[in-house]
Amino acid sequence: MIEFKAEIANPNPKSTINSYRSFGYNLSTAIADVLDNSISAKANNIELVSKWNGANSYLYVLDNGKGMNLEELIIAMTPGSKDPEEERNENDLGRFGLGLKTASFSQCKRLTVISKKKGYNLVKRCWDIDFINQQQQWLLLEYVSDSHFENLLNDLESGTLVLWEKLDRIVGNSEIENEMVKNAFYQELAIVRDHLGLVFHKFLESNKLKINTNGFKVEPYNPFLLNLNPKPRRGPTEEFDGGVEVTYFILPHMSSIDNEVYLNTGGPLGWYSQQGFYIYRGDRLLVAGDWLGLEKKKEYSKLARIEVNFSNYSDFDWQLDIKKSTASPPLSIRRELGRVAKIAIKESAKIYNFR
Repeated sequence: MIEFKAEIANPNPKSTINSYRSFGYNLSTAIADVLDNSISAKANNIELVSKWNGANSYLYVLDNGKGMNLEELIIAMTPGSKDPEEERNENDLGRFGLGLKTASFSQCKRLTVISKKKGYNLVKRCWDIDFINQQQQWLLLEYVSDSHFENLLNDLESGTLVLWEKLDRIVGNSEIENEMVKNAFYQELAIVRDHLGLVFHKFLESNKLKINTNGFKVEPYNPFLLNLNPKPRRGPTEEFDGGVEVTYFILPHMSSIDNEVYLNTGGPLGWYSQQGFYIYRGDRLLVAGDWLGLEKKKEYSKLARIEVNFSNYSDFDWQLDIKKSTASPPLSIRRELGRVAKIAIKESAKIYNFR
């Protein structure tokens, strides 16, 4: 065996942790990534709570999942703690072992996780970016800013609380009297609620999961509008390489729908913008309303929406990113997806042009 000269090159804590803050999350995608962990932990009830207090505002996610003991919590708090090539349970929404950290650091400078597993004592650990920058070491603290947060788990047999403080990317150093930032803070949470209703609509519709944001129930938004009257037309389900299932839906013409219903069913971006493919991974929506470069959005194709579902066994084939907000179909099925898109657009055009 040939010997090579080698040095241990540990990454600088300050530059590394700050690079984790720049993965391109927004508040909605960051919170959805945290909820993925709750769902993987078999939670069926999730509370998202935000509290305005100027620069001391905070936000937390509390679930009733299986929780963690100390060893599991330390692993969960360690960046890159899971091998992305490791085979996952089919219901596991994670992949890289980075989501909790990168999603949280994208929005805040202090991440605290408190967890309670059945048969174990409550445990807590905290990453504080200011402290890491000061000490120049990866020091994971046994710390929580207020015992109130620990008490939130008292009535749960098991569960986990993910707490974000020092929300510099959301509220900065705003004074508590700043009504403009306060209103924007709560408006962002309304946007998050709509996003969660879309991303996790299959879990919510099946009653596998309940989500509340500041006491308001998150309602599912099904992009295929199956409850419309008249109902959307459903095409055949086809299965492609890797167990990928594809089904197209053709919405009814707008003129056949009550105007108020039409306005209320447009979703966050409206009917035109939400045409195209909807890519799911294990019933979790990744990509919403995108033709994936196979077609362009047109007025006469806005009634076409195509559901694509793949399992987490195909993550690398689909080039899934850490944020779980982009995915690209493998070359082996792009042609088939293009064929289905052309069929769906043709059917959409028939209804649109006839009317």
